[in-house]
Amino acid sequence: MWTFEDWQRAALTCNGCGWSGDGGDARLMAISTFDYFLRCPRCDRVIDALRTPTIQEAREHWDELDEDTRLQIAVVEARHRERKEQRLERPDQLPDLDGDDLLLTWDMTDREGGDVVIRHGDRVVWREPTYYENFDRFEKVAGILGRKYGRRLIDVIPTETSMLYLYGDRISAADYVDAVRKRLRAAHASRDTD
Repeated sequence: MWTFEDWQRAALTCNGCGWSGDGGDARLMAISTFDYFLRCPRCDRVIDALRTPTIQEAREHWDELDEDTRLQIAVVEARHRERKEQRLERPDQLPDLDGDDLLLTWDMTDREGGDVVIRHGDRVVWREPTYYENFDRFEKVAGILGRKYGRRLIDVIPTETSMLYLYGDRISAADYVDAVRKRLRAAHASRDTD
């Protein structure tokens, strides 16, 4: 698999039709958000694979990038900054809630993306942009919710609408989320034994 620094200048040969040329002459076919196949420009056979650069790698090679690529990177960086500014980071960002037994839901505004919405009944407790396979974010947010509401928090329950983006394609994601929820329920149950 080629990386950012070398793929365009890499000497490639197609085993199907015998075409030879630079990676920059090959056709790119996206196979995921970050991965591409390099395909033969003559017969369309897969020749190799490419992983797109990280923002850091792109910044390290800024002078080699064309203006369109620089603009795309600037847009991605702006989105990252915006997401970071809208993320739950501290318990003091959350509202106070009444009650000794708090059940919260992890929902989404749209099954195809949108925002994560954490609710207590009909009340929105927190809202932030989501991303695909955000089970790691679920754990971080649940930890912050736990610090804010303590052992009054019984559980954070994912809704059906949230599950695609919460679990994504990761087989272990449901077990990961269940383990986080189990810790919350155990903390809540332990208050009665103190």
